[in-house]
Amino acid sequence: MSKQTKAVSERSKDRVIRYVPFMADDAIELSISIVRKFIAVPTKSGKLPSDADCVKFMMLCKARALNPWEGDAFLVGYDTQRGPQFSLITAHQALLKRAEACETYEGMESGITVRLKDGTIEDIQGDLVPPETELIGGWARVYRSDRRIPTYRRVDLAVFNTGRSRWEKDPAGMIVKCAEADALRSTFPNKIGGMYTEAEGGRQQREDDSENHDLQTKLDEKIATSPASPPEVDEAPYAEIVEDHQDDNGADQPIDPNAFDVFCADREGAEDQHLIQEYMKLKANVSVSVKGFAQKHNVKVGNKLPTTFAELLKAHRRTALLLLYEMYQQAKGQKAAAGEEVAV
Repeated sequence: MSKQTKAVSERSKDRVIRYVPFMADDAIELSISIVRKFIAVPTKSGKLPSDADCVKFMMLCKARALNPWEGDAFLVGYDTQRGPQFSLITAHQALLKRAEACETYEGMESGITVRLKDGTIEDIQGDLVPPETELIGGWARVYRSDRRIPTYRRVDLAVFNTGRSRWEKDPAGMIVKCAEADALRSTFPNKIGGMYTEAEGGRQQREDDSENHDLQTKLDEKIATSPASPPEVDEAPYAEIVEDHQDDNGADQPIDPNAFDVFCADREGAEDQHLIQEYMKLKANVSVSVKGFAQKHNVKVGNKLPTTFAELLKAHRRTALLLLYEMYQQAKGQKAAAGEEVAV
């Protein structure tokens, strides 16, 4: 095999996605090799993410319209007793940009929580710690025009403080960011839900991750060594994310867990009504039994089996997504037999 043929073959295996980030005009491209080389933060021992880790990151970025080239998101690795683990970490600025774009957003107040000499606990606006007080936490209050009561959150410094890097130098500023992120997620769950920031990274680590470098230090190092703009990507066929669930004879095959994870990630944060609409469109051509599927996977609503997709979705979202995924596989098989394609 020639070097040119080998290079083309390797590129064709590299999954590439294209999407327009939040509040951007132009689309960007991400691929497994780009994420691994330019975006992922390796573990302390130098481990890099697997293909599955990279694909999950790419699909989450697409689902949430995050732009890693602007520092909106990083794929951060940790060494654990179960091997290397990787998590998507969202930049604080990404949450602020989304809140700012919401028509109902009416501002945010935030600050630190301190204990006075007499033991009284008090919220103070800003992150300046007064003399003779003890910093114990942070708070934030977010206002929406369509809500009578603002969202108020107070977080404990001891839960997040790693005692290293930025936490050592500026614990007040960091804990305020944690409180703001918590309040913003609660105020705008459809826009920001599930996004955890770099300041909150300490809370996301497991107990066996204690030997890792501080998250902020790792992110600072990655930012310093990352290119200022995305590298050019050779045009390559976009890889099909969902793989066949049936063989040529129509027999069931084990579901590819990576493909199903990507399928779920692409619907991260999707409203129930949107998923129900997907189900109804597929149901027109695919015969399924929600009750039978729920019984197979032991999902119940109280003492009864759900009989509608909406009930299954409310009872156990991931099982509902699995049903939706399998319906796509059936529809795909039918379309393939007819020489057509179905988008997933």
